[in-house]
Amino acid sequence: MSQAFNLTGTSITPKKGQYALLPNVPSEHNVEFYSSTATDTLPAGAFVKLYASSTNTDHPVAAVCAVTDVPYGMVVYDALKPAYKVGERFKIAKTGDEVWCVAESAVDVGDKLQFTTDWTVDDTTTSTYAYVGVALTKAAAKGDFVKVQLNFNLGVAA
Repeated sequence: MSQAFNLTGTSITPKKGQYALLPNVPSEHNVEFYSSTATDTLPAGAFVKLYASSTNTDHPVAAVCAVTDVPYGMVVYDALKPAYKVGERFKIAKTGDEVWCVAESAVDVGDKLQFTTDWTVDDTTTSTYAYVGVALTKAAAKGDFVKVQLNFNLGVAA
């Protein structure tokens, strides 16, 4: 007797930074984590920018993104590795990818989202903060998961 496996089960709990939709599209991996502090770590769901002073010739090097910086990507959740150390390589989600984020406050479908210093997202338009994407699902309260279509081309709030 065989057991059915449901590929569209809705009882699966998402993780921060996990892909919400992963069709057969290539994703960028082998991005190296840079920080001037050797003990820093980079968690899933964090936003990163390219490290402009990198001299690496074979793969991108990225650093933690400030809320005022336009991100290059978001660190993708990996069940085997919840955070990365300086010098380690990781995978990122980029513009167009759909990922799960944790809401900082209630969010409505279609809201343009910014990120906070603890890697949550909200629809508050804070002047000079970068947008990271658009909410595809509703979040009723702080701590709820929201599906986000990443779009780093939305710029910075004016």
